[in-house]
Amino acid sequence: MRWALLVIGASCSFQPGTLGSPPAVDDATIGDPDSSLDAPPDAPPTWQVIETLTINSASSTAQTSTTVLANGVVYHLRASGTLSNVIDPHPGDADYFDFTAPKDKGCCEDIGLGINDVVVADQETQPNWGPYSPNHIYEIEWTGAGATITALFQDTFYDNNVGNLTLEILELR
Repeated sequence: MRWALLVIGASCSFQPGTLGSPPAVDDATIGDPDSSLDAPPDAPPTWQVIETLTINSASSTAQTSTTVLANGVVYHLRASGTLSNVIDPHPGDADYFDFTAPKDKGCCEDIGLGINDVVVADQETQPNWGPYSPNHIYEIEWTGAGATITALFQDTFYDNNVGNLTLEILELR
């Protein structure tokens, strides 16, 4: 019996030092989003920022993304930050002003960050960013239309606004 085990052991091919060795790594692939070395093959996809825009609250000019959002693909948009003097003397964020008693609409406008909505002084700034968030971070789903997006802080009087908002476009990877 002892002899049979030795024969079986001798018939196996074994090369010392190769078991468990990592694959050869080309330094150019480190950090490459297409490289399978960045995440385990069974890792679940995660939302990753693909573009960040800075939205000046004192400007009536819309910012345009450089990223074309693929038609039918669901992305996430994340708006964050606070502003001063949105409606004197009240601070604001991507969808609300007067943080002691948060309001979404002023006398004649829906204050906030509009996406693909450049009509100012209407009562419906799109999108609806959801309920008031005391951390001033809002995230929504956004379906791409095969085009870039525009972002504009909507306010009928820009001269008193102070500060910027951050808009991040996230993609599932």
